[in-house]
Amino acid sequence: MKKTLLGLALIGWSTQLFAQTENDVLRYGYLSPGGTARGMSLGGAMGSVGADITSASVNPAGIGLYRRSELTFTPSLYLKNTKSDYNGGPEGKDNYTKFNFNNLGLVLSSASWGRNYEKSKWKAFNFAIGMNRQADYHQQYYYSGNNYNSSISDVWVNEINAQGKYLVNYDGSSLQSLVSPAAYMAFQNYLIDPRASDSTVFTNAPVHNQSPVSATGILQRKTSTSTGAYREMVLSVGANYDEKLLLGATVGIPSIRYTQDFTFQEDDLTGDQTNAFGFNDYRSIFTTTGTGINLKLGAIVIPTDMIRIGVAIHTPTWFGMEDTYQEEMQTNSENNPSNGGRPINSMTSDPGIYNYNMSTPWRGIVSGTVLLGEYGFLTADYEYVDYKATRYRFQSEDRQLQNDVNDAIRGTYKSASNFRVGAEGRLDMFAVRLGGGFYGNPYQKYSNNTRIDISGGIGMRTQDFLIDFAVVSSTYNQPDQPYVLPNTMVPTANIRNSNLNFMLTFGLRF
Repeated sequence: MKKTLLGLALIGWSTQLFAQTENDVLRYGYLSPGGTARGMSLGGAMGSVGADITSASVNPAGIGLYRRSELTFTPSLYLKNTKSDYNGGPEGKDNYTKFNFNNLGLVLSSASWGRNYEKSKWKAFNFAIGMNRQADYHQQYYYSGNNYNSSISDVWVNEINAQGKYLVNYDGSSLQSLVSPAAYMAFQNYLIDPRASDSTVFTNAPVHNQSPVSATGILQRKTSTSTGAYREMVLSVGANYDEKLLLGATVGIPSIRYTQDFTFQEDDLTGDQTNAFGFNDYRSIFTTTGTGINLKLGAIVIPTDMIRIGVAIHTPTWFGMEDTYQEEMQTNSENNPSNGGRPINSMTSDPGIYNYNMSTPWRGIVSGTVLLGEYGFLTADYEYVDYKATRYRFQSEDRQLQNDVNDAIRGTYKSASNFRVGAEGRLDMFAVRLGGGFYGNPYQKYSNNTRIDISGGIGMRTQDFLIDFAVVSSTYNQPDQPYVLPNTMVPTANIRNSNLNFMLTFGLRF
């Protein structure tokens, strides 16, 4: 299995590739609060606001502010747009629309009333159970450009040559047991070929007779479609001591499902029909599923009627993960003398499955809210996340690769600060809300990969029901390096994401 993991790790740098490399730190750790339309319209700044089930995923002490039980349900509509550029090629554009459910939650309150409220210092003990969506993986993007310096086939050349043996003596079955499925397919399709017509043994030189990269270069194209989400089931308790101190805890049980289907294509730009290379189409389809557990602890201090100060700690999430994957390759090797008169060859790898464990970083959140009486409030959260603290744990036979990937995480990412702000203005039963979020750059190498959220919404609340509407606009850049080569500069695509998320929360209060 190690040969498969190594091959997968070499193909890609971006957050859109295989789930057992350093690339996935952001996919499963770059989260933002998910929940009700009210919480989202406030920029997700729910660390000290309270009385909203979004609090269960931010600061569970806010559950202690409920005075009545509540049931909420939040459908949402995502509109996603991407624009990509790669190595001076034309701009690639794509979009995606998806209907989802952002939240489902139930809060059961045992708040004291009347004489019981006056007699007891503990004003409420509340319990919440629900689901909050914290990341959405639906995305489509496309990019293309010419490359005059490298080819994805060089990855497989290096992988085969790393065996350090006389490749001309390998039969198909022995090579298949030594290298990744993609490298084996490249060999079998005559994209790379140690079986030269003069029987030369290629040990330290590229094993293809002629490199696809020539003076006029190759056209490289990538098309990717991904689906899935990060959902967290929350089991929370919140307590209210004398309207001065709120305490809370959440056991989070997140579940992940992520599928990506991408094709990377290379075409000869020379027009030469005799150079043993016309095109190569490489396709990968893989799915990652996982279930984890974490703990969130929080407190909110209320020193005056106008001020609330919150603090929360999120432990790492410990995941059990499973990947399933399959690859396909079609190659036009033109007049290669070794291909037996079949210039176009196609192969599909056997399906693969791999199980492993992963832990995400600790998080710390400090919050503050200023209450403006019956007219609303202002609120803000500060969150610290050390993305380089994510760790993988592979199967025992793959421990060296595990150490290599964890070292790559430490060398690729850094800690980041996230800021969220929100404001609510109220008039009787109606409310207007605005919010925003700034998510710091998690990369050491790339400098322009912050994310900005701008949100707004309206709502209406009565004694018996509530309706809230929100829209969130998110913009961020995403680097995508299609493969990695030692001592070679491989171009990196820049994918610019512009997303809109519309949410509508319906709630019953009882």
